[in-house]
Amino acid sequence: VVHLVGTSLMLWGWLSCLGAVICPLASRVASVAYVVLLARFLGKWEWLGSTLVVGVMAMLSHLLPLGLCGVLLPALNEIVTFVTHDWYEPTFISTYSGEPLGSFLEHLALHLFFLLPLGQSAASRVTAKSRTDSSAGMRPNK
Repeated sequence: VVHLVGTSLMLWGWLSCLGAVICPLASRVASVAYVVLLARFLGKWEWLGSTLVVGVMAMLSHLLPLGLCGVLLPALNEIVTFVTHDWYEPTFISTYSGEPLGSFLEHLALHLFFLLPLGQSAASRVTAKSRTDSSAGMRPNK
Protein backbone atom coordinates (compact mmCIF):
# COMPACT_ATOMS: atom_id res chain seq x y z
CA VAL A 1 0.00 0.00 0.00
CA VAL A 2 2.95 2.31 0.69
CA HIS A 3 4.03 1.90 -2.94
CA LEU A 4 0.56 2.57 -4.30
CA VAL A 5 0.06 5.80 -2.32
CA GLY A 6 3.68 6.93 -2.48
CA THR A 7 4.04 6.38 -6.21
CA SER A 8 0.77 8.19 -6.92
CA LEU A 9 1.86 11.18 -4.84
CA MET A 10 5.30 11.07 -6.48
CA LEU A 11 3.61 11.27 -9.88
CA TRP A 12 1.52 14.26 -8.76
CA GLY A 13 4.70 15.97 -7.59
CA TRP A 14 6.62 15.34 -10.79
CA LEU A 15 3.71 16.43 -12.98
CA SER A 16 3.37 19.62 -10.93
CA CYS A 17 7.09 20.33 -11.34
CA LEU A 18 6.93 19.65 -15.07
CA GLY A 19 3.98 22.03 -15.42
CA ALA A 20 5.81 24.73 -13.46
CA VAL A 21 9.12 24.40 -15.29
CA ILE A 22 7.88 24.04 -18.88
CA CYS A 23 4.14 24.84 -19.02
CA PRO A 24 0.92 23.28 -17.67
CA LEU A 25 0.32 21.53 -21.00
CA ALA A 26 3.64 19.67 -20.65
CA SER A 27 2.33 17.62 -17.71
CA ARG A 28 -0.71 16.57 -19.72
CA VAL A 29 1.40 15.60 -22.72
CA ALA A 30 3.74 13.61 -20.46
CA SER A 31 0.76 11.85 -18.85
CA VAL A 32 -0.68 10.81 -22.21
CA ALA A 33 2.73 9.69 -23.49
CA TYR A 34 3.27 7.60 -20.34
CA VAL A 35 -0.04 5.74 -20.56
CA VAL A 36 0.45 5.17 -24.30
CA LEU A 37 3.88 3.65 -23.62
CA LEU A 38 2.51 1.54 -20.75
CA ALA A 39 -0.15 0.12 -23.10
CA ARG A 40 2.63 -1.65 -25.02
CA PHE A 41 3.78 -3.58 -21.95
CA LEU A 42 0.83 -4.11 -19.61
CA GLY A 43 -2.26 -6.25 -19.73
CA LYS A 44 -5.61 -4.56 -20.21
CA TRP A 45 -6.58 -4.36 -16.52
CA GLU A 46 -3.14 -3.34 -15.29
CA TRP A 47 -3.03 -0.63 -17.95
CA LEU A 48 -6.52 0.58 -17.09
CA GLY A 49 -5.62 0.86 -13.39
CA SER A 50 -2.43 2.75 -14.19
CA THR A 51 -4.27 5.03 -16.62
CA LEU A 52 -6.86 5.84 -13.97
CA VAL A 53 -4.18 6.81 -11.43
CA VAL A 54 -2.24 8.85 -14.00
CA GLY A 55 -5.45 10.63 -15.02
CA VAL A 56 -6.32 11.51 -11.43
CA MET A 57 -2.78 12.72 -10.70
CA ALA A 58 -2.74 14.77 -13.93
CA MET A 59 -6.03 16.41 -12.90
CA LEU A 60 -4.64 17.09 -9.43
CA SER A 61 -1.50 18.67 -10.91
CA HIS A 62 -3.77 20.97 -12.93
CA LEU A 63 -6.37 21.74 -10.23
CA LEU A 64 -3.96 21.83 -7.26
CA PRO A 65 -0.57 22.58 -8.81
CA LEU A 66 2.29 22.28 -6.36
CA GLY A 67 4.77 24.05 -8.62
CA LEU A 68 8.41 23.39 -7.81
CA CYS A 69 7.39 22.32 -4.29
CA GLY A 70 6.07 19.19 -6.01
CA VAL A 71 9.61 17.82 -5.80
CA LEU A 72 8.96 17.27 -2.09
CA LEU A 73 6.47 14.46 -2.81
CA PRO A 74 8.96 12.25 -4.70
CA ALA A 75 11.51 12.94 -1.96
CA LEU A 76 8.98 11.95 0.72
CA ASN A 77 8.11 8.82 -1.26
CA GLU A 78 11.77 7.79 -1.38
CA ILE A 79 12.22 8.32 2.36
CA VAL A 80 9.08 6.37 3.29
CA THR A 81 9.95 3.60 0.83
CA PHE A 82 13.48 3.17 2.22
CA VAL A 83 12.19 3.13 5.82
CA THR A 84 9.46 0.58 5.13
CA HIS A 85 11.82 -1.57 3.10
CA ASP A 86 14.29 -1.55 5.97
CA TRP A 87 11.53 -3.06 8.11
CA TYR A 88 10.33 -5.72 5.68
CA GLU A 89 12.66 -6.48 2.77
CA PRO A 90 15.58 -4.96 0.84
CA THR A 91 14.72 -2.39 -1.82
CA PHE A 92 14.77 -3.50 -5.44
CA ILE A 93 17.35 -0.82 -6.20
CA SER A 94 19.75 -2.62 -3.84
CA THR A 95 19.82 -5.56 -6.29
CA TYR A 96 21.53 -3.46 -8.97
CA SER A 97 23.12 -0.57 -7.05
CA GLY A 98 26.64 -2.05 -7.34
CA GLU A 99 26.58 -2.33 -11.13
CA PRO A 100 28.50 -0.02 -13.51
CA LEU A 101 26.87 3.38 -14.04
CA GLY A 102 25.40 2.58 -17.48
CA SER A 103 23.80 -0.64 -16.28
CA PHE A 104 22.62 1.03 -13.06
CA LEU A 105 20.91 3.85 -15.00
CA GLU A 106 19.26 1.36 -17.36
CA HIS A 107 17.84 -0.62 -14.43
CA LEU A 108 16.79 2.56 -12.64
CA ALA A 109 14.96 3.88 -15.73
CA LEU A 110 13.01 0.62 -16.10
CA HIS A 111 12.32 0.51 -12.36
CA LEU A 112 10.90 4.03 -12.36
CA PHE A 113 8.94 3.47 -15.58
CA PHE A 114 7.14 0.43 -14.17
CA LEU A 115 6.90 1.65 -10.56
CA LEU A 116 3.23 2.70 -10.74
CA PRO A 117 1.87 -0.59 -12.15
CA LEU A 118 4.20 -2.60 -9.88
CA GLY A 119 2.90 -0.71 -6.84
CA GLN A 120 -0.68 -1.37 -7.89
CA SER A 121 0.06 -5.04 -8.41
CA ALA A 122 1.74 -5.35 -5.01
CA ALA A 123 -1.16 -3.57 -3.28
CA SER A 124 -3.71 -5.80 -4.97
CA ARG A 125 -1.80 -8.95 -3.95
CA VAL A 126 -1.55 -7.76 -0.35
CA THR A 127 -5.24 -6.87 -0.12
CA ALA A 128 -6.23 -10.16 -1.79
CA LYS A 129 -4.06 -12.09 0.68
CA SER A 130 -5.53 -10.26 3.67
CA ARG A 131 -9.06 -10.97 2.41
CA THR A 132 -8.16 -14.64 1.99
CA ASP A 133 -6.54 -14.78 5.43
CA SER A 134 -9.48 -13.09 7.14
CA SER A 135 -12.06 -15.30 5.42
CA ALA A 136 -10.04 -18.41 6.29
CA GLY A 137 -10.02 -17.32 9.93
CA MET A 138 -13.82 -17.16 9.93
CA ARG A 139 -14.32 -20.71 8.69
CA PRO A 140 -15.30 -23.23 11.33
CA ASN A 141 -12.80 -25.99 12.03
CA LYS A 142 -13.79 -29.42 10.79
